[in-house]
Amino acid sequence: MSQVGQNLSSAEYPIVAYVHNSKIPRAARQKIVDSFYKEYLQLYPPEKREKAVLSALFLELEIYKQCSSLISYRGLCAQKYQVLKKRVQEV
Repeated sequence: MSQVGQNLSSAEYPIVAYVHNSKIPRAARQKIVDSFYKEYLQLYPPEKREKAVLSALFLELEIYKQCSSLISYRGLCAQKYQVLKKRVQEV
């Protein structure tokens, strides 16, 4: 669970955990999680904020585990972001 986030107890905002020797910088990962989180906030009501936090973190972690370079990471994130954005627009 430490890979998912560091501050899940308060569930106020998703924070990406530090991974030693990662090929994808933490700042880049955090920026992606922030984008996913903003979209998930539009899908879930305010009382479900924790679900938005967890959804953003788990989606980013799923992508992170699949990628071995920053370029592939950004490409896959862009694809997932477009799918998420489309889902938000449909609601």
